[in-house]
Amino acid sequence: MDEQVLGAFITGGLGIVGALVALVGVRSLRSQMSLGFLKDRMVAYRKLWSLTRPFSITEGKDLTPSVRARADLLLREWYFDGGGALLLSKKSHGKLMEAWADLRESPDDEQVRTSFSTLRTHLKSDLRVHGRFFDRGGSRSSKRGVPSRPEIWPG
Repeated sequence: MDEQVLGAFITGGLGIVGALVALVGVRSLRSQMSLGFLKDRMVAYRKLWSLTRPFSITEGKDLTPSVRARADLLLREWYFDGGGALLLSKKSHGKLMEAWADLRESPDDEQVRTSFSTLRTHLKSDLRVHGRFFDRGGSRSSKRGVPSRPEIWPG
């Protein structure tokens, strides 16, 4: 009887160890998937960022019908063909839809510029460009020894 009890304890202990090992493996896989998602998101956001250049206040160009039509086409290609929309946060997606609607419908260039500026602000927020990762002066992450500019961001 004692051998059976001992055998049950050993089997149970091995089961618990196996479950813990599996849990660690799942967490590692999730971390790797998350890192891959962040890299993909950064690439997509950089592309979208460059597509918003014509609407920057510093560009100072008139938003002629041909500029608007070209931008609309490039945004559509990024959104659908490139799959960039899959990587947008919910808030950034909403801001893109607002800016895109203004691009097509608003005759006011300043309204279009403001909408795209708001979108860019949300993109930066999603990537924490001015947040925890990128603060140089005393952020919580830098106090824990996390680098200010993580190596996960491409070039």
